[in-house]
Amino acid sequence: MTAPHGAAPDGADTLAIGDTITFSGARWLVTAFHGPRVFLTDPGDTTAEPLIILQPVLTSAKDFAVLSREAPRTVVAHRGHELKACPPQCAAR
Repeated sequence: MTAPHGAAPDGADTLAIGDTITFSGARWLVTAFHGPRVFLTDPGDTTAEPLIILQPVLTSAKDFAVLSREAPRTVVAHRGHELKACPPQCAAR
């Protein structure tokens, strides 16, 4: 995948809530995850029903690119179960 001018740097192959992406000819805001599903909303109208798409379908699309990153990336692969032991406020952070 070649990122368009102004997109996130190479190696930016993960998604996080708050990222702005391009997909299917439009800009989207990543607003939630549920298993392999990614919830996308129009950045100008976050009250509309989200577009729900499987992450592999989204990230393999020819025009997919991460345009901006709101949160720094931390690799926590397959360790989400550890958050269950944290108080809810801690897990949310």
